[in-house]
Amino acid sequence: MGVPIVSPVTNLAAVASAVGKVAEVKLIGKGFLMKLAVEEITNDHEGFDVYVYDRASVYNADGTAGVDAAAEAVLRVIPKQTVASSGTLLFFFDASGVPFVNKDGTLSNNERQLYVRVVPSGNGNKDYRIHAAGTSVA
Repeated sequence: MGVPIVSPVTNLAAVASAVGKVAEVKLIGKGFLMKLAVEEITNDHEGFDVYVYDRASVYNADGTAGVDAAAEAVLRVIPKQTVASSGTLLFFFDASGVPFVNKDGTLSNNERQLYVRVVPSGNGNKDYRIHAAGTSVA
């Protein structure tokens, strides 16, 4: 397969709401997503939903989600992941990973990131740490 890549830690602050907030997670422009970890570092651990996309248009300029149902279906890399209350989502994909290609940029100047949307449950401000790992494809 390709070269293993691990993203730097991405911090995300979100307010509990129906739309949540989107973070740019630096990874690769084209390859396979092998692991995703989203950790709530706020102490209340009220649960959250996680979505992963391959295009920046999934969020508005203020970082809130800006997608409709049609865009969700086209731009989503993996199915929605739900964390009930443990505070951490750790998702390992099978040995081959989940293929994706960032849809921003051009073939010679592609964007090297995924877009992770976190929709917190409960009330108030929530803080998260996001990590991802994958392998690149030439």
